[in-house]
This record gives sequence, structure tokens and C-alpha cells, in this order.
Amino acid sequence: MPQENSAMDSSMEPGRDAFLPAFSVMVTGHRGPRLRRLDPDGPAPALRDTLQQVLTALRIGAGRAFDAGDAIYGRADPIYRLFTGVATGADELAAQVADAAGFRLNVIAPGRAADSGYTEPEPRRAIALGMRPTSENQRKLRQSDYSLRDDLTLCFADVLVAIWDGREPFPMRSGTSLAVKTALLRRTPVIWLQPHADGQPPEVRVTDPQRLTDTALTEIDVLGATPDLIARLFVTLEPDSAAFERLLDTWLLNLLAPFATTLEADNAERRLRERIARQHSLLGFVQAWGRYLLRRPGGRRAARPLSLLAWLQGTLLWLRVMLNPPQPSPELQVLEYLTLSVPAPRWQDRLVSRLHYGLAGLVKTTPAEAWQRFLRGSELARLDARPGPESPIREQFLPAYFAFGEAQARRCAQRYRDDTWLIFYAAAMAVFCAVAGALYLWPASVAGWGLTWVLLEFLLLRLIVGKVLQSRFRGWHRRWMGYRYMTEQLRVLRLGFPLLILPDSMRQTLWEPGPSAEQPMRLLHPESWVLQRILVAEGLPRSAARKPWFRITHHNEAILQVSRHALAENERYFYWVHHTLHQDHHRLHRFSLALFALTFAAVLSHFVFTLPGVLFFTAFFPAWGAAIHGILSQNEVVRVSAMAQQTLHRLRTLDTALSVHKTVTDSGIRISNDAEAWARTQELRGLVSAVADTLETENRQWVTLLQHNEPDLPG
Repeated sequence: MPQENSAMDSSMEPGRDAFLPAFSVMVTGHRGPRLRRLDPDGPAPALRDTLQQVLTALRIGAGRAFDAGDAIYGRADPIYRLFTGVATGADELAAQVADAAGFRLNVIAPGRAADSGYTEPEPRRAIALGMRPTSENQRKLRQSDYSLRDDLTLCFADVLVAIWDGREPFPMRSGTSLAVKTALLRRTPVIWLQPHADGQPPEVRVTDPQRLTDTALTEIDVLGATPDLIARLFVTLEPDSAAFERLLDTWLLNLLAPFATTLEADNAERRLRERIARQHSLLGFVQAWGRYLLRRPGGRRAARPLSLLAWLQGTLLWLRVMLNPPQPSPELQVLEYLTLSVPAPRWQDRLVSRLHYGLAGLVKTTPAEAWQRFLRGSELARLDARPGPESPIREQFLPAYFAFGEAQARRCAQRYRDDTWLIFYAAAMAVFCAVAGALYLWPASVAGWGLTWVLLEFLLLRLIVGKVLQSRFRGWHRRWMGYRYMTEQLRVLRLGFPLLILPDSMRQTLWEPGPSAEQPMRLLHPESWVLQRILVAEGLPRSAARKPWFRITHHNEAILQVSRHALAENERYFYWVHHTLHQDHHRLHRFSLALFALTFAAVLSHFVFTLPGVLFFTAFFPAWGAAIHGILSQNEVVRVSAMAQQTLHRLRTLDTALSVHKTVTDSGIRISNDAEAWARTQELRGLVSAVADTLETENRQWVTLLQHNEPDLPG
């Protein structure tokens, strides 16, 4: 079986080199005493054999799904992980059959590593949460502690296999039944093995994706789950039947390779976009035919360009698509995120960036700084991360995916902001050309050059319309929103990962029942799909000391230092955002007021003087001020600055709380037992969770604020 380190080098660039194929199964079920009620001699061999058969079928089905997405997954060997606990009974059965079924055993222990109910086999990777009873009257962990462990494990799992007898009071209280309910509410596929008392093979049930409707899940969540209600969502199948294999393929293909249909050659959505990309402009069409007709005899064979009729048909198609760009399907968006990187800017794009930041710098800064902005084609101030303390965990793939998403988000944001600036300033310059043409400024005053300003105005209007249409079609704004959302979610994940604090996007339901049996499942959130695949690929946090077990309560001090450093970096960032945007808005607002003051003065001068040049003040200056206002409004500068200030205030409050927590830990009070260590870990988890929630809330509000600000024609 391949080693995890060889599957994908952490220096590889996601979206161009590899996307790690990883598949995980969580196995839960009753403990040994409850299983012995069915069979006093312990779990029947038939139960063990059926569990191994189901796990093997899942691994083979996942392999078929990875093969269907070979264009994405083809570079790396799949990793198959099995997650379970440390109790006797179902956990022990899963550990025993994991290797034979082709899975790597991963364990999450709610308490200590020494609390394991079995000693063999040794897990590949394991985490001990370190939970202990926190009061003298409490002799064992509460069910809520085990439910927290199960909730975290489900975030790493694609499928839940539950060994459950289906006998529950109302309301259901066993950990197995609650894990099944949680998985169903997330629409995670569940395979239910219901053991029999006579030692016969267990009954195998699989969730039917088309039965997991909003109505059915609301009934379970609100009215209360019972075994009978839950059983309605399953179909009973023989594990060696063709129907069982088909249902697994339906589940696994949609879970692991929802983009597979977009890879097909006859995919209509993909063909349309490729046809639009091949469409030449009029000049390009003439140049293509010129090169084709003037090619050297015996030279390299050139492809025949489109015929005139095909070019005209393509032009009409291009115009229709540009005027009403089709929203890419979630499956195609997943494929774009995994395969397409934003192209490096061309010389035209770099020129626009230089003009953007250089001219904006004339308004916001000194001429010297404006010249430096022009030369760099970007802001002078860049907030780079500072090195921090060493983390107690070793991240394998998260840094590479985070760096890739950050780079793509910056590129898309740059293209979107440059386009926005160019559109509004071109609109102002079109007004300037109209005024200059009306006044017959040079060179329009020269014989034969009277239409110069009219032609320039036409070119500017053509530029505005073309930029708006192309920016919408290429989706710079949509891709910026997507990449930025995913990057910030990964930032939150990395903040809380040593404590297993996961953002809500890792628990989000990804799909809904489809409209027909031909399309039984429909993807809802492409960004969350990518994030959850990254989490599954990363797997459990691993010890930086390269030990199989990572004991969270042993690293409270190191995690506190890492968390405080991450919090300080976020405080720096939000202070910088608030200060920069507030300053930019203040300076641009003053400049706009100056333009309108000059306009007002020019209007008053009409009562005294009659000067044709006053039109520049009464027409162009208001248009220039409106362009500045449009840029500020399109980028929501004021609101984003206010959001950054609110987030900064909240983070500073939490920083104070973490400082108090550190003072307590440094006060010389020694932790004398495991219960005190767990109490400290709970306090730290609560504080870091508050920081993560603050960052998540800011990210959601930012996306909500800007997600509808697509480029549009200026008023």
C-alpha cells in the first residue's frame, strides 16, 4: 500500500499538478456488552465477514470513481482511510478488518490513548482528545463527549458504516443512533449493518439519495428521530448484489467526482465555452485567413479558419452569451477550481494595472508614491506574514492548497479591480471626448480631423461594453469570491486544526436529491466540496514529532502560543484593511468634493462670464466625480472598512482573554491530573473557537456584501 507522503508532494501546486485522491470511511457501532446481548460468545464471524465485504466494496467503488475523474486524480495513488474509536465491539471489529479491506486504520480516542479497549492492530494515525470527567460525581464521560468525538470524525469521513441493532427508546440516546442521525442530516451516505441474534449475516441497508429530501430530514430533526423513521430512508440490499454495487457507484461518483460529466467530450456546457473561446474578432478573423492564404508552400500545415458563415453564426452566439452569460454549473465550477489557474497578466493587463494604481496614487498619495505605484502596478504596502512559533502538528497538504488559493484570489481580485477602474474612468473620459468634440478642441479644429473626438468617444464606449461583457463571461468576480472564500476557510481551519476546531463549511451539506432517477443527486456548493476534499486528503492532525499518537492535552502551551501568533497576524491584517480603506475613501471623497466645488463655481460664473470652456467644469468634472463614487461603491470600500474595524475590535477582546488564559497557565499552577489538563484544553478550545467564529462570520459577511457586485455598465 502506498505511503501517504508519496501520494502528493506538499510543494506541488493544486489545480495544476495534482488533487489528492483520498477516501475515508467511519465505522461506529455498539460496544462489546451490547453486541454480546445478541450473541453471548461475542460478535459472530458473519458480522465480521460482512463488515469486511462492505468495506472492500466501498474501496473498489471509490477506485472506480477516481478512475472516472482520472483527469484530476490521475497523477496520485489513492489513499483509503478507516476511522473508528478505541472501544470493544464495533470499533475493535473495524480495526481487525481494516488492513484486509485495504484501508489504513485511523483512530480518534475520546480519552487517553491508554483507554483503548484493544491493543492490536496499531493505528497508522491516532488522536487522543484527552477527555476526562470534570467533576467528582462524574465517573465516566457524558454522551455529549462521545457525540463531539463522532461529530469531528464525521467531518473526515465520506461514508458512515454503522453496526446498529435498531432498538432505541424515544428520544434516541445511544452514540451509534445519534451518529446515524447526524450523518443523515448532513446527507452523508450511511450503510447500516443490523446484526441478528442467531449469528446469521447482518441485514445490510443503504441510504437512498432520493429519499433524503428536505421534508424527511426536517421531520427527523424537528419531530424526533426514531428507528422506524430512519429506516424509511434506507433500502435493504445484499452486499454481493448488482443493485448494491450500482447504488454505491451512484453515491461515490457524486461524492468523489461530481465533475466527471463535464469531462465528457459531448458535454454541452463545456462545448459552448470552448466555442466562445475560439471565436475571433473581425480583425482576428481577417488575420487568420490572411495567414492561412499567405502561408509558404511546403511549410507547416495550418488549420483552416472558420468559414464566413460559421464566423457570423459564432458572432451571434458570442453576442447572445456575452449579453446573458450562462452561470456555470456547480460541477463545472469544481472543475475550474481544480484545473484552471488564473493566467498571468498580459502586457495590456499590466499597463492597465500601472495606470490604475498610478493615477489613483495621484489622488491618494504624493506624486513620488504615485510614480512608484505606476512602476509596480500595485499598492506599495503589502502585508506579509511574519514567522511564528513552531506548531505541535505537521501539516502535509494544507499549506500548498492555502498558498495556491491565496495566489488565485489575488490575481482574480486584481483583474476585477482593474476592470472596474477602467470601466468607470473610460466612462468619464467618454464625457471628456464629448465636451472636446462639442468645443472643437485640437485636433478637431484642423481641417479633415473634425471627427477625432467622436471616434475616440466611440472607441471608449466600445471598450466599456467589451470590458463589461468579457469580465462577466470570464467570471473574474465570481472566481475571486470563490477563491477568497475557500482561502479564508482554510485560514480558519489551520487556526483551529491542532485542537480539532473545524469551520462550519466542513459540515455543510453538499448536495440535494436530483430531479430524476437519471440524476439522483445534485451538487449545491462547489467551494465547500473542494474544502471538504482538502480536509479528507489532509486527514487527522499528525504529531510534529512524527509519532503515531497526537495527544491534544499534552500540547496546550504550544497550541496557545501558535493561536496567539495567528490572532496577532489577523489583528494586523484587519487594522491594515480598515486603515487603508478608510484613508483611501477619505482622500477620494475630498477629491470628489473639490471637483463638485469647481463645478459649482463654474456654474456661478455663468452669471458673469460666457466662456465655452466652462463645459469642462459643468460636464466632465461631475462625470469624473461620479466615476470615483462608482469605484468606491462597486468595491464597497466604506462597508468593508467598517466590517474590518468591527472584526478588529472583537479580535482584540479575544486577544485580551487569551492573555488572561496565558497568565493563568504561567502562574506556576501545576496541572496535577488528566482532568485538570482537559479542563485547560476545554478553556483553550472555547477561546480559539470564538476566534474562528469571528473570522468565519467576517468572511461570510464579506462574501454576502460583494457577491452581487458583478461588473456593470456605468450610469
